[in-house]
Amino acid sequence: MINNFGSTSLSGTTYGIYQEYNHNATIGGNTIENWANGGVRTIYQLVGIYSGSATNANVFIDSNTMRLKQGLSSSSLIGIQTFTSGTGRLDVTRNRIYELSTQGTSVFHSPIVVGNSVTTNNVIGNTIERDTLITTSSYSAISCSNSSTTTTTINNNTIRNIFNSSTGSITAISTSPSLSTSVLVCNGNTIRRIENWGTIQGIVDGSFAGVSREMRNNTIDSLIHTTSSGFTVLGMQFGTTSGKVVTIT
Repeated sequence: MINNFGSTSLSGTTYGIYQEYNHNATIGGNTIENWANGGVRTIYQLVGIYSGSATNANVFIDSNTMRLKQGLSSSSLIGIQTFTSGTGRLDVTRNRIYELSTQGTSVFHSPIVVGNSVTTNNVIGNTIERDTLITTSSYSAISCSNSSTTTTTINNNTIRNIFNSSTGSITAISTSPSLSTSVLVCNGNTIRRIENWGTIQGIVDGSFAGVSREMRNNTIDSLIHTTSSGFTVLGMQFGTTSGKVVTIT
């Protein structure tokens, strides 16, 4: 168990686990709680697991449990963050990230950020639940911005009970694979009860590139806009262009 860690510095990033320049790396079976056993909210940016700066590598992040608290208005809170490039594979699977709590009001927050450009990304079977925010910026439970990834699979994830008491946008699954040959598979995900003062989005494919998008058997339920008008609630949104095949069932 990794607990009772953090920083009172107003600069820099605190990490629970940090690894880079490794091939065939596995990070699995860890429990990360920065405020457990006497810890406090980390003041500045906090990342639970970071994996980066690997080329042509395979990285497997599996079966970790994470609960994090962060407490400054100008700092991000990230659960799992990855950056890998080249020919390789990333698996983020069967992790539970819950009760992320932040006082960061003007910055992006996310339990899972996949910034890879490897050949294959798999984000499968993760549970994200009971996060509490006050952001005026944005939150994405699963964010995959994959510039050169051929195949992105986001399947069988559960995202539920997310609450933001401010006007920032909340997105459950956000992806934008922009390679002309990219394939996105997003099946069997459950998104349930997201409450927000601002815009709410279930599944968003923000790219017009690629050859196919498959979205099957996803459940999106109880997207609740709680205050003023002028904001949007969307279940699913995707970009399309000539020759691109989109399947939604």
